Amino acid sequence: SALMHEPAHSILGPSSADRWIACAGSVLATKDLPDRDTEYSTYGSAAHTLAERCRKDNLPAAHFLGGKLYVEQVNGESAEVIVDREMVVGVQSYIDYVNALDGDDYNEARVYYEEYVPGGFGTMDAARATHYVLNIVDLKFGAGVQVFAANNPQMMLYALGFMLAWGWLYDFRKIALHIVQPRLDHYDVWETTPEAIFKWADEVVRPAAAIALKPGAPFKAGKHCKFCKIRATCTVRAKFVFEMNLDELDDLDDAIAKDAPPIAQLTPAQIIAALRRKEHIVGWYNDIERYAISEINHGREFAGWKLVEGRSNREWAGRAAEIEKALIAAGAGEGIKAKLYTEPGIISPSQAEKVFGKKLFLPGTPLGDLITKPRGKPKLAPPEDERPAYTVDASELEDVDDSA
Repeated sequence: SALMHEPAHSILGPSSADRWIACAGSVLATKDLPDRDTEYSTYGSAAHTLAERCRKDNLPAAHFLGGKLYVEQVNGESAEVIVDREMVVGVQSYIDYVNALDGDDYNEARVYYEEYVPGGFGTMDAARATHYVLNIVDLKFGAGVQVFAANNPQMMLYALGFMLAWGWLYDFRKIALHIVQPRLDHYDVWETTPEAIFKWADEVVRPAAAIALKPGAPFKAGKHCKFCKIRATCTVRAKFVFEMNLDELDDLDDAIAKDAPPIAQLTPAQIIAALRRKEHIVGWYNDIERYAISEINHGREFAGWKLVEGRSNREWAGRAAEIEKALIAAGAGEGIKAKLYTEPGIISPSQAEKVFGKKLFLPGTPLGDLITKPRGKPKLAPPEDERPAYTVDASELEDVDDSA
């Protein structure tokens, strides 16, 4: 069955709260920039659509296995996503988790917290409210970054909005914030109180929002840069990656510097400081490289830098049974099946050459025709690289080669 999902966002919404609370300058700097869909965000949106529909109609996720979901894209078009087994299993574990909680059920409810944040609103995945306890549940369908509930500003804003809208119906003594991240088998809960949420809203959220809406607000780099629209070109982030690194290493062990001559090697504490910076540095380099690739691909001049084809491995162009048949026909000897198959499929073309001999796989032979070499991932290269430049279509840009 076809389902539609239409997102609506506030520039000071819960899902970007960790960024706008930490980095006020990012709000106006990114306000008019387009969002970008990726296959991951589209798949995640589809999973949320499925979860909402299953909970609304009280249907198991498996009911939609193999069906199509339609997700509204940033460009206004809708993307078609097939409901696969991984989505069904993940969504069902979220539904079961929510159903195990007591209380009145709120499914995909819109909440507002405008008395603290001008134009602030968001949509919760699920809430369950008993007389004394408010449970807020957020489904995270990503499998890349583990998300935790403790002091999670997105979840705290949902709780704030819920209490502002429906708090008068209940007498909450406890707020429980739940993260359900089924593809990582990660279920996290953190408990706080209504008083703590209102205090945080007053002391942290209200001033952060007021600053963020004024031109000239300060920027601050950190983990929250990860999903910012200007993460590749932000000068504050670039400074953070380069300067902070050196400062931390310089300042780290002042005592040693005062009492002894300079030492030629890093101390364990300095090495740990450097290791802590890895995700920021690697993340920044990857972002800036993707940005340069996209610019070059759109025909903008980048001082001779270009896109070249990265490495790729040969693949089979036929099914396992065809390859087995062709090996028998080519007289590849005894025990073909045992040599060809490995878990979960068959061995690669280059392994097959080693096992059965290169001669059987020459171009133009029946087996040679069953081998294909896909185009390598696009890769950024300096002017002195002799490989020819080429352009790629936008879908290939998600799959750039980050290796050197």
